[in-house]
Amino acid sequence: MTNDFYGEAVETLEILVSDLGAGLAAWGVINLLESYDTTESDKIAEGYRSRLNEIDLRLQRLFEDKATGKITPAQYKEICAVYDAEQDELWIALHRLERETEVRKQQGVAQIMQGARFAATAPAFRDTAMFPDAENLNCQ
Repeated sequence: MTNDFYGEAVETLEILVSDLGAGLAAWGVINLLESYDTTESDKIAEGYRSRLNEIDLRLQRLFEDKATGKITPAQYKEICAVYDAEQDELWIALHRLERETEVRKQQGVAQIMQGARFAATAPAFRDTAMFPDAENLNCQ
């Protein structure tokens, strides 16, 4: 009876661990595929790049206005400081967006690998060397 119970318990545990590993790996594949679907983040990044180009054009016009005397050097410096600060924020946001996409890809790969390791350990439950007292279980 003990061996039957042990055998059924090991088989059930092996199935659970294997299925859990497969589920984790499947979840990792889904996360990895979602990280490559960057439609929304591409739209956001395009908006950031568009605004950066717009700021560059405005800074060029400001330089021309300063050169022709339409604005004073103090005004030029003040307006440039505002645009430079906005450019810095946009570049930071753009890099953060790219980094988040990369992190999602890395997490997906890590989940797949963890799931594979988990599923690979399932057959170890059949190994009685892993459970030396398994033969001597006294389930009464």
